[in-house]
Amino acid sequence: MQSGFVSAYRATDYVAYSDGRVFLIRIGYHSLVIDGLLTRMKARSGAFITAWNPFSRSLSAGANAYWDRELKGYLSARGFAYFVGEGRGGTGEWPPESSILAFGMSRPQAASIGRRFRQNAIVYLPLGRPAELVMLRWLGYPGQRPVRETA
Repeated sequence: MQSGFVSAYRATDYVAYSDGRVFLIRIGYHSLVIDGLLTRMKARSGAFITAWNPFSRSLSAGANAYWDRELKGYLSARGFAYFVGEGRGGTGEWPPESSILAFGMSRPQAASIGRRFRQNAIVYLPLGRPAELVMLRWLGYPGQRPVRETA
């Protein structure tokens, strides 16, 4: 079942919004539109992160809203620009989750923030490359190596 999470993450549409535009991110796909957005934001990378439903355990709307505000405050306090967005599961098992597309953070920074907000994974967006699913916790599926937690 836990490997089902990985399949669900890969089937998800990661969508960010800005100025009436919609930016679609898919795991394993390179997007010239996203490259243009990263360039416009003067960033060599970005990350799609949520604070909703930590460790894929469903929380109440109020609890999810609280963690969403905490994530946005955390990023703002550290000077990261971001667009709001949502992850739309392709399997229909989860409702859309409020998320952010943050600009200019390294993979280790993005992973650290994902861990801080108790997420199983984040999506990393390197300029000129396909979007990458970055697992933050070992979910016990074949071929996945455990990820060492860092403080």
